[in-house]
This record gives sequence, structure tokens and C-alpha cells, in this order.
Amino acid sequence: MLLLEQIKPEIDKHQVISFDIFDTLLLRPYVKPTDLFFHLERLENAKGFAKARMEAEKQARKTHSDLEDINIDEIYDEIADKYKGLKEKEMALEAEVLIANPEMKEVYDYAIKQKKKIVIISDMYLPDNFLHDVLTKNGYTNFRLYVSGDKRKKKGTGTIYQYALKKLNIEPKNMLHIGDNKRSDYEVPLSLGISACWYEQVISRYLKQNEKAKIFLDKYEDNLEASVMIMSFALHWLTHQDEDFWSRIGYEYGGPMCYAYMRWVEQQVLEKGIKEILFVARDGYSLQKVFDSFGHKDIKTHYVYAPRQVFVNCFIDNAIKNKRELFLLKGYSKKNKRIAEASISIKDRENANKYINENIKMFREIEKEERQNYATYIKNLNIGTNACIVDTTSSLLSSVNLLSSMLKYKPISFFWILYEVAIKQRDFKLESFCYEKYTNKYIKCWDFYEYMMTAPEPPVDDVNEEGAIYINPIPHEEMERIALYENVQKSILEFNNGIQKYKKLNYTEKQITEWINILFQNYDNDEYEHLSSVAIAVDTAHENYRSLFKGIHNVKEEVQKAVGFSFVNVQNTAFYSLKYNEQCVKKKIKFLNLPIIKIVKSSWFNRYYFLGINVANYKYSKYRRNFHILGFPIFKIINNINSESINVDVSTNINIMNHMDNLFLQNNRILERKLSTFALHQQTFPQFKGINRGKDVVIVATGPSLSQFKPIKNAVYIGVNRAIQYDKVHYDYYFVQDYSGATPTYIDEVYRYQNCIKFMGFTNEVSSPDKTIPQKYRAGNNTYSYRTDWEIIEKFKTQFTYDLATTALGCGGTVVLPALQFALWTHPKRIYLVGCDTTTAGYFDNKASGKNFLYPSVLKDMYKEIKAFAHQYYPDVEIISINPVGLKGIFKDEYQ
Repeated sequence: MLLLEQIKPEIDKHQVISFDIFDTLLLRPYVKPTDLFFHLERLENAKGFAKARMEAEKQARKTHSDLEDINIDEIYDEIADKYKGLKEKEMALEAEVLIANPEMKEVYDYAIKQKKKIVIISDMYLPDNFLHDVLTKNGYTNFRLYVSGDKRKKKGTGTIYQYALKKLNIEPKNMLHIGDNKRSDYEVPLSLGISACWYEQVISRYLKQNEKAKIFLDKYEDNLEASVMIMSFALHWLTHQDEDFWSRIGYEYGGPMCYAYMRWVEQQVLEKGIKEILFVARDGYSLQKVFDSFGHKDIKTHYVYAPRQVFVNCFIDNAIKNKRELFLLKGYSKKNKRIAEASISIKDRENANKYINENIKMFREIEKEERQNYATYIKNLNIGTNACIVDTTSSLLSSVNLLSSMLKYKPISFFWILYEVAIKQRDFKLESFCYEKYTNKYIKCWDFYEYMMTAPEPPVDDVNEEGAIYINPIPHEEMERIALYENVQKSILEFNNGIQKYKKLNYTEKQITEWINILFQNYDNDEYEHLSSVAIAVDTAHENYRSLFKGIHNVKEEVQKAVGFSFVNVQNTAFYSLKYNEQCVKKKIKFLNLPIIKIVKSSWFNRYYFLGINVANYKYSKYRRNFHILGFPIFKIINNINSESINVDVSTNINIMNHMDNLFLQNNRILERKLSTFALHQQTFPQFKGINRGKDVVIVATGPSLSQFKPIKNAVYIGVNRAIQYDKVHYDYYFVQDYSGATPTYIDEVYRYQNCIKFMGFTNEVSSPDKTIPQKYRAGNNTYSYRTDWEIIEKFKTQFTYDLATTALGCGGTVVLPALQFALWTHPKRIYLVGCDTTTAGYFDNKASGKNFLYPSVLKDMYKEIKAFAHQYYPDVEIISINPVGLKGIFKDEYQ
């Protein structure tokens, strides 16, 4: 692997090679380590365990604050009695799910081959003998192990490294340490003179290159199923980075789809005591293989052909009832030469119906023979009296009708989704996996689902007693599909075999649908080209095909994503009746601050104005092209325009029209700014999403209370403005967004500051151009730009953003608030606010004369709002004010 080639030179020149364990040598199948607790809670039906387990660890660290680290016994000493028995089961689950990191195993094996001394060092509460056994089970041998919970020394403080050096009797320069924690595995050993290599976590690297997985994980952030699924993708990606497109699609989409559906079918079958399953061809091909892998030896499965054409052939009356006379003629033409000759000139249903009725005796004889042939095929399958049918979707239930008629009873039938017309056939017991019963309006591309659950075989034209008779000649579209599907199917089974190890995972149809919808809402060029290359038949005869991918790539979609709402196209000029649009778009249009006027001219008709344009005469408006270009919706809303405007004919009032022209231009500028921000933030923030999970983050501002601050160990530090001159901590991140005042006197220090990621903001670019930080400070390594949400609009109020990757950061008058939004975006365990005094009392170093320029009352309100914002989106993140002054009582207060 590439990693080994990169790290070989470092290994070669060191005597001792040291490794971290978790997320380095060993990997869990979860995105977050604490997801193991939620999995154990479910496995043991121990409601509340996960939260109690995390709280117990937190309390144990307080109880034993005199120790550098704790062990698992001390954690379980703090937990409720009803959970104490889960300690051994927690360790057993750890041992079961932990696997060797194949990338790092190769590095480890190389070090062994080079006869290097191997040391494994971990900050961990688990016993060293337990970890020794797990490492050995996963192929790691010939090592010395040092664990913080056992030695009471930590990597974060450096003491365990010093302990290891002493035990090994070597100089720091002779040791190389490799681990995933940027601080404890890289910065700390470097500070001790030990060589170090930072290994970026597999999940972090995977999410950087897979935007769709990141979007899904954000939506299901605390969901066990999402955690295991996305981590399985990451582990697969680690060892299959050169795999072809269709193998990846099969693993990441077909796999979860088939697994989720079959687990649901499994649950239904077991609850109902069903002993046989008929998987309807062709959609049931991969589904049967997945179900069979579950190991239910007492449940017999069949792959059954029940094509629509056979149903038509077997039931003339049903074909006529459902207006399928032409299909009947097509099918019977292959059975009877006379019908074949007659059907050449029959092109419509009416004539087909007439011909059938005129020759009904001949048709009945063929019908009887068709039924006998199909009955023999079904009899040869030896299907019992306790079977069910599994298919993907249906409207007329042709397969269910056909199979039921031959079995002489009506088995319960399971579908992914059913159309309403199928439900009206109340003669059958039907169950649907779809969370929105009997509708597919939330599914972006059903063709894709059917392609993932299909078979590597041609379309079936007929069935005889031995099985399928395929259509001849086979359309080239089918040949291409079959060739591609081989890799899809292999990956489906590979995903299925891997995910089965993790018990009690219940993937809902809603989760899978949303995961697949993300693909069709965020596809890239490669996905668009490949998915467009596959054609799917749209008719029973398999004569007409359409592209698998229904999406249309255009600029309008990109604009929609950027501005955050979907455009509404209004085709009707009767705007007064569009109540649906009024409700759908009322809040969304407020996003762009666009005024909308309703003017009442009579009791029976309203005239509507949008940006001053008479939209009752919309097609004659001179602004028509602008509306089309921007995609703005037009609809009925009573807005807050003052009463003086009510009876003014806007279209003829020059002053008001000029005012509306200016508004239109201004909103164009705002839209441009939002698009620019979207593009800018896509480059800046996605890579930092969730990067500080489980860690403590300290935001250092410059109020007088900073001088009383006692640094917090092992924390991530974010500095703002002149905090660069506070030298008792090392900053991991830095925020500056205002170039006025004293900023020019210290910004060079920020720019030159080493081993720190710097964020340079844009704010008040139009109203206060002197505050814009020059470009030269944005060009350095590890330096990124961002924009705040300051707009030149009357009564503008800042809003905090959850999605930093697309939206401006809420400013509120202080750089601390963007820094705090960023800290939340990295999703730490705790955020400490230091020096955020929110007073006019000056600065920590007393260098500036006079008071600082702040509006404390305004800022306090902003901090209260961001507290509510944090509680809404990050309720698990604790915010703490250290030595608070103006913020006293807003967050949790702690004094040093």
C-alpha cells in the first residue's frame, strides 16, 4: 500500500517503532468509539446503558482526578448497579468487533521484518492483558505494551513515552511513534524529541472523498445503523481503492438495499411462521442469495419465473379486463401461426378485442394449454402450503395472481413498494417495506432500485415445464446490463457477508431511501456518465428503453443547492388560487428578503406584484427574462409592505418602479454573494466536520480574565485576534476577520505562527472596505478564508449556521461567534470559553489604552441565541465559561 512506501524510510532509520492501538493498529466498525456502548445496549436490551456508561467514565475521571488515567474497573465502580454486569460483555464485544487495520498491519509487518523493536502505547482504560490478547488475535506479535489505564501515565501528558524510553533504555531520537491523534500521537512525542508520524483516521479520509456519506452521516449523526454502514464503506474503500465503478455502487448502494429489505422480510417470515419463500424473477435473484446467507435452514426458498406475458397468456379474461389485448395477441402469435398472420394487420386494442371474440374458441384452447404448461412448471418446484411471495413492486399484481392460481391458495406477498392500484385488489394479503405506504413519491429513481435487485439474465419471454425461455434476440441494452451486473452482485454479497457480523441492526426503508436519494441529488460527473450508460426497459415487450439515470445536470440545480431552497415553477396565471405555493414557499422566499405585494382592486380578482411587477400580466412584463433566469417563484402572499402602497398602481409609478429596480439589483448582489460563499466554504470547512469528536476545545479571547486562566491539558485550542500574544498555550486553529484597529499590529504574528490552521474572514466588505484582510495573509499554508453573514439590509439580524460548508457564519459583532460555530462544527465533547468577558474593560495584557469597542448588551443576547442554537443542533456538547464576567449565568460557569 502507498502508506508503507511513504513510511519505510522513517522505519529504516529508527531502532524502536511505536504504534498507537485504536484507529491505528485496530479498527472498530463504528464511526464513533462510543457507538459500541449503544450497540451493547441494544444487544443486551439494557435501556439507558450507553448514556450511563459515558457518564460513569466522566465521573470516574473526576473521582480519580489525582491519577493521569483510569481503568475500566474504576469506570464501572461509578455506574448503576443494574449495569455493572455489562463490564465483561463490553470487553467481549470489543474483542469481537475489533479488526486489524490492513493498511497499518502492512507497516507493522515491515517493521518486524526489519527486526525493529516494537512498542505499542495506548491511552486506554482497557486492561493491558486484554489488549495484548486482542492484538495477538489480530496478528500482531513480538511487542511490548504500555497502556495508560494500567501504568497511570498518558500519551497526552508525555509521561508514558518517558516511561517507555526508560524501560527500553533508549534515547528519544531512536524511537518513531505512529498514531492517529494529532496532539498525543504527534505533537507530544515531537516535543520530547521522539520522531513521529501522524496517521489520519480511515473514516476521516473516507469522508473527505465521499461527500454523500458525510451528508448522510450528518443527518443520522447518532444512529447506530448509519455508523456501522458508513464505517463499513470506509473499511471497504481502504482495501478497494482501485475497484471499478459498478463494484463500488453495488457495495455502497445495492448491498444496504438488499440487506435492509431482506432483514425486514426475515422478520415478517419468522413472525408469521412461514416456511417457504417464492422470490419472483428477475428482481428476486440477488434478494434470494442474500436471504439464503442468513442461514435459515428450515426456510426453503425458490427462484420463480412469473412474467407478465405468461399471466396474460394464461388468463384471457383478465387480459381483456385490463386492456391488454395487444399483449395477448403478441404472446399467442408465438403459439399459433394463424394468430401470427392475423396480428400483423392489427394495430389497436379495438380490433384486437374484436378478433379475440370472433375466435374465442381457438384462444381458449391455447389458454388451457398455457395454464397446463405453467402448472407443470410450478408443480416441479414442489412448493408447499405455507409459502409467501417476495417481489419489489407491482400495480396489477400479475405475478401474485399467476402464482396464486397455480398454488390453489393466496400466499401473503411482500413488496418493497406498492402502487395504490394494487392495494385496491383486496383479494390478497399484501405487505410493503416502504415507510410511505403505497407511494414512491419520495424515491428519486425507482429504476435504480430495480437494477440493484435484478438478475444477470435476459428478459423472460415465456416459461415451460423446465423453466425460463428468454427473449430472442436479446436486446443489446440487456447484454450490456448483464455484463455490468456481475460485479454489482458480487459486491452486494460482499457487503451482506460483512454486515451480518453485527447483530440487531435494523435498517429502515426510510434510511435506505434517503441514502440513495443523496446519490441522485449530489451525483458527480463520473456517476452521471456511468448511470446514464445503463438502459432499462419501459415496456413488457422490452422494445423501448430509457436511461437508468433520470436526473438532468444543469445550472439551475447548482443554484438551488447554493441558495438553499427549491424553485417553484408557476404555469398558471391564476395566482390567487395557488394556496399550495403560498404555504410551501412563504418562508423560503424570506431567505432573499424579497418584498411581495398584494393589491386588492375588486372583490372577485386580486392583482399581485412581485418586486413591483404586475404578475397578473406576467407574460407581458419586461422582467420576464430575469425571473426565468433566477428561477424565482411567483405566488400569493400578503407581506409587510406599508398601507401607503396598497392602492398604488406600481407598474405606472416611476418612483416606486425605480425603487423596485434597486431592490432587484440589490437582491441579485446578495444572491451572487451567497453563491460565492457556498463555493468558498466548500473549499474551507468540510474537512473539519466532526474532527474533534470526544475532545475538549478551548476558545481563547482577549478579555482581562484571560490573565487568570490556567491552561487545560490535552485540549484543542482556538485563538482569536490578539490572543496570539498569549503564549501559555499552543493554538491549533486561529480566527481573524477584521483588519481595522490594532489588527495590523499583530496579524503578521498570526501569519507566521507555526503548526496552526488559520481562518481569515470576510466581513462588512461593502460598508467597511478598510476591514478587509489583505490577500497576502490568506495565501499561506494551512490558511483558509470564510465569510460572515453581514448584509447591508435594514433590520438585518445575524443567524448562526449549522452547515458551515455552504452558508456564511453568523457574526453578531465578534469573531468569537464564528469561532464558536466552527468549534461546534468539529463536534467536541466540551467547549471552554476563555477571555470572553463581554465587557468594555480592555484586554488581558493591558497594552491598549482606554476601553475596547464593544456593545455588551447586544453581545450577551447573541451568546444567549448561540446557546439555544447549540442546544438544538449539538445537545451533547457542553459549553463552559471559564472565570466568566459578562457571560456569567449564560453557560455553565467554572472558576479557576
